[in-house]
Amino acid sequence: MISKDAFPSDLSFREQRTGGCVALALGLNGQFIMNSIRIMVTLSGPAGDVEKEDGMKASELHDKTPDQLRDELVNLKKEAFNLRFQQATGQLENPARLRSVKRDAARVKTVLNQKAAAAATDA
Repeated sequence: MISKDAFPSDLSFREQRTGGCVALALGLNGQFIMNSIRIMVTLSGPAGDVEKEDGMKASELHDKTPDQLRDELVNLKKEAFNLRFQQATGQLENPARLRSVKRDAARVKTVLNQKAAAAATDA
């Protein structure tokens, strides 16, 4: 939080936090005069404090049936579509999630192909 003491008494400000940025609007005597300052906020502390979404593990996928894998693939494709839509409209807050979803879908496809190949050699 930015301290109001850092500004003269007749200067007002408001802040809006989005993602990793803080947008400030500065005002003088009740009228906001500047609305485009963006400050990057750096997360401090050990890396363990920051939440990170881990992708699914291939070992978890090997335990699932082909039908469950197909359902998972459908869900991942829907999520990828929604993320692409958010990206196109400028509403995507975590661009790394798009990459993670694509990789998870590739993992599911790989396990499905491995199971199909194993079934073909067993038959």
